[in-house]
Amino acid sequence: MTNWSPQNNTRLIVTLTVVSVILTVNAFSNHLVSRAVQRIFEPLSYTASIIARLSFGDYVSSRSALLEENQTLRERIAQLDQESRALPILREQYASLSRQLRLPLRDRELTAEVTSHILASPYGTFTINAGTETHPAFQIGDLVLSAEGFVVGTIAQKGATISTVRMALSPGEKHAAVINDTSVTVEGNGRAVGEAHAPREMKIHEGDMVLVPEFRFRPIGIVGSVSPDDSGASQDVLIRLPLSLTTLRYVSIVPR
Repeated sequence: MTNWSPQNNTRLIVTLTVVSVILTVNAFSNHLVSRAVQRIFEPLSYTASIIARLSFGDYVSSRSALLEENQTLRERIAQLDQESRALPILREQYASLSRQLRLPLRDRELTAEVTSHILASPYGTFTINAGTETHPAFQIGDLVLSAEGFVVGTIAQKGATISTVRMALSPGEKHAAVINDTSVTVEGNGRAVGEAHAPREMKIHEGDMVLVPEFRFRPIGIVGSVSPDDSGASQDVLIRLPLSLTTLRYVSIVPR
């Protein structure tokens, strides 16, 4: 049990006296004391309410952002799920198209694999794994295209399972071509490079396509560089095939 000391009595008496004095003064002063206390605590209360509102607003904003992000993630997951469900169907369609490659070449193009190093032959030729036994529809002279649509060459010889392709820019090969409505004669130099000569006033720029009407206006290359010749009356046009022959693995065969 706690002992009540005389000091505690003194503190209690003093406290009650102070409270009584404050209440008496407040009553006789028309509540000036209570209004003063109210004016002191009003700013503190207002500040506390602002802090509370800001904190609640941040909470609501953060929650809205999280809900929006969750909705976006749900939609992305649904899209990925749909794509994964469609993948087996796409694989079956691809397999079906692959099986149909044996249809007549006049109806669809044929894809073949390159079986020799293109740059190894000094004659500008290479071989592909297509022939009379595997794909009898294509013919000598048909066009051999890269995946980018450039004419790499033409079928020169057709074997039972292997055929030979002569490159369009092989040494000595010549083609009547068109560059920006300018007619030129392109002569191959080998290694997928050729050259042509055009009048000086013709507007030919680096990167222009070189189209061959004989190949149904398909490109055999692009302009690599343009420079005036020694006489200054014409310009020398360097033509190149814009792809890596060392990494060319598959080609398409289409009718000429």
